[in-house]
Amino acid sequence: MKKMAALALSLGVLGIGVYQMNQPEQVIAHGSFAKAYTDVSASQDAQHVVIGKVKKKIKSYVKGWPQTELLIETEQNVKGELPSQFIFVQDGGLDEEANQFVTFENYEIVKPGKSYLFFLNKVNEQDEISSEENGLVKYWSIGGPQTVYEINDKKVKNLYNKQAKELKELENIIKENN
Repeated sequence: MKKMAALALSLGVLGIGVYQMNQPEQVIAHGSFAKAYTDVSASQDAQHVVIGKVKKKIKSYVKGWPQTELLIETEQNVKGELPSQFIFVQDGGLDEEANQFVTFENYEIVKPGKSYLFFLNKVNEQDEISSEENGLVKYWSIGGPQTVYEINDKKVKNLYNKQAKELKELENIIKENN
């Protein structure tokens, strides 16, 4: 009985070790932005500003750097007019070949079930990513993490600099600068 318990424990520890060895390494990439966006400049430069809820992760792939595609359900068009669903292309994700999960600075992959405010432009074909998939148009944030805000209640928090403000305040800035 003791030998069986010891064997079961050994196999459990071995299994956990193998599992942990096969998990992708967490890598945080650093870089600088060609343009530093304020709420005003983002409002002026974005084709669309939308509040959307992340429905699910579609896939990750590497096109120069890891990217993740997520299905977003439009909750409110603040600027422009997006359909009820679209694909958000976010920098960061799983690089299977290198067995690494890459995020850029503190810009975590947006999470299913959560709502965000996005400043978006449409992905162009020349960007080496198809601009549509299964009839859904692809968009990405104009300034990476600088122009994505997590929404909690009536507050928004910038995913890059973590500054928070009232959602209404940000909506007013967007409307005043279009």
